[in-house]
Amino acid sequence: MKDFPIIKVHQHDWIPGWSAFAATDDGEFPNGEAHIAIDIGGMVAALVNDQLGADEMPYFVAECIMHEVIHVLEQWAGVEFSEDRVEALIEKYQEARRALEKELGTEEG
Repeated sequence: MKDFPIIKVHQHDWIPGWSAFAATDDGEFPNGEAHIAIDIGGMVAALVNDQLGADEMPYFVAECIMHEVIHVLEQWAGVEFSEDRVEALIEKYQEARRALEKELGTEEG
């Protein structure tokens, strides 16, 4: 089995979407690194324009990074990329987070 790459997260404010993983066609990780870009500027703009709540911002950033890390795992394992599978996993995380917040009495509104 190939070595797991070092994951580096970079701010890049001009990517389409909120985040991206720089996948390679050959499934390899150049220099043993996987690169994820995240559009923090776009997220802040969404916050300022009331498209994203301040209480949700940290979770949104985490979920975007998790989404791309799952794609890193897909490439590392040699399986096909699946947006549907990744989104389903993120939804399970969100459900678990809401359930835990409810249990702890820390849910919002």
